[in-house]
Amino acid sequence: MLLVRDSDLARDLGMRLSNLRRQVQGLQRAGKLQSPVREIEEPTTKPGPKTRRVLLFTPEQAQTLRTWRRTVSEIGSEVYFIQCTVTKLVKVGKSTDTKLRFDTLAATSPTILDFRGSWPGTRREEAILHEHFDADRHHGEWFKETLELMGCYEKRPAWLRA
Repeated sequence: MLLVRDSDLARDLGMRLSNLRRQVQGLQRAGKLQSPVREIEEPTTKPGPKTRRVLLFTPEQAQTLRTWRRTVSEIGSEVYFIQCTVTKLVKVGKSTDTKLRFDTLAATSPTILDFRGSWPGTRREEAILHEHFDADRHHGEWFKETLELMGCYEKRPAWLRA
């Protein structure tokens, strides 16, 4: 049986290898990628470690990931709100695994972060929120907390129609 290498699949999907691996973990936790992915150690010629971990996918697993990639912006993603307790800035983002995203941000943040809320949403809705709150943008996806933004934490605002 011909197996698909992680680097080839990531390139086909237009993703970074690290993002593909995180998504594989999320899909396996959610039970959407049933059979286990094979993992091997492969020698490398680059400076640093002598081997690198390579994930191998069956054609069926690769197809599952391709299907997931096509539908991820519309199905299974959430718009989330995470706040820095020190600066009170709020990150408005989109993820298919908000718990993993929060854990990743919290692990790398020099300050404590609080998860404020999320709701099912698309990349387009996230972009509309960014545009709507642009006057309150501090940097990147981080915004000053306003009453209007706080009203978005638990439910999609009525004015937002993607």
